[in-house]
Amino acid sequence: MILIKNIKYIDVEESIVKGTCDILIDGNRVKKIANNIEEASAYVIDGADKLLMPGLFNTHNHVAMSVFRNYADDMELMDWLQNKIWPLESKLTAEDIYWASLLTFIELVKTGTTAFNDMYMFCERVFDAASEIGMRGLIARGMTNDAFNKEREANIRDMYEKYHQKDGLLRLAIAPHAIYTTGLDYLKSCIDLAKELDLIIHTHASETLTEVNNSYKEYRKSPIKIFKELGMFDQKTILAHCVHLSEEDMDIIAKNNALVSLNVSSNMKLASGIPDIKNMFVRGDKLAIGTDGASSNNMQNMFTEMRAVSLAAKARSLDPKVMSAGEVLKLATINPYKYIFDEDVNISEGSLADLILINLDNTNLKPQNNLISAMVYSMNGSEVDTTIINGKIIMENKKIKGIDEDLVVRKVEEIIKNI
Repeated sequence: MILIKNIKYIDVEESIVKGTCDILIDGNRVKKIANNIEEASAYVIDGADKLLMPGLFNTHNHVAMSVFRNYADDMELMDWLQNKIWPLESKLTAEDIYWASLLTFIELVKTGTTAFNDMYMFCERVFDAASEIGMRGLIARGMTNDAFNKEREANIRDMYEKYHQKDGLLRLAIAPHAIYTTGLDYLKSCIDLAKELDLIIHTHASETLTEVNNSYKEYRKSPIKIFKELGMFDQKTILAHCVHLSEEDMDIIAKNNALVSLNVSSNMKLASGIPDIKNMFVRGDKLAIGTDGASSNNMQNMFTEMRAVSLAAKARSLDPKVMSAGEVLKLATINPYKYIFDEDVNISEGSLADLILINLDNTNLKPQNNLISAMVYSMNGSEVDTTIINGKIIMENKKIKGIDEDLVVRKVEEIIKNI
């Protein structure tokens, strides 16, 4: 058991700060919220001058791309991919992926992220790294049309048997990379396998104008409409980016079981554009937030990404009221947890104990006029003191348990030098 004493906490659903009180965690659930809780067997955390909130969910990532942080910047997407990223990716080994994944998980935990959604390669080692840290996540091999064959299908089935629901924290997904790297038959094969195994689908969607324009040239339809006609939305589907959507596309997403992962920092840095967040939100599209990989975002920090989403939405719509701090917090916490894991992380008795403690004794959080606003507009992630995942303390006093951070950094630096 964990007993957090004298703590204020955020009720994300109501967008208010509650407390001061005590919160008792038993197993992986919040058991009791009350004043003056006494539990002799509990590990006690002093919550004075701290704030408790649900952990953040990074809904689109390429975890091991931390190895390419600051390697190729100030470039257009396809030039960046074809001439810088893909050539080096072909040299990565499974062991490289393990160490680079550990580096990203350290960054995620230190900045308050408790769950992630990954699309990359050598998934077995991503599962291993995530399990070692104690992360919650969704993991998939990013697949292109030259890879989905009988051998690839057998590999997915094998991973499903070995890793799906591993430790109760990690799940497998099916991830066709994008419309421009897959044919329709290939996409249909991915969708059919996802349906058979009842797995979430994760794909890039309408990220650039070039992607969308080429889709119309080749298929006379948008990527979103193609996905719908192929039956993708019969399964839960995470659509990363969605920068260039038509009115019809947004209506399709709103009427189907899809979740849009906004990645505005990456999109702005690659000059892909800014998604029409207000229009999607008003239509009822399900929205969440992701960072994308560390090679295109350069950070894996969901606090800075929340700020970016709110500001980008306001700037594009010329509406300062859109994407308020309270709304953005929902996108980064309770929305994706409910959609992906069918779990309630809004702090209440019985809620899932994926939680973070913020140290409020930081000058950038003073004065404490509005702590909801502070989480989105003033935080930089360094204020996270303690991270709890599934009722287990993963980091306390900024120290991640059981991980040699210096060793991980040295290993990743060796990898990029070698390739």
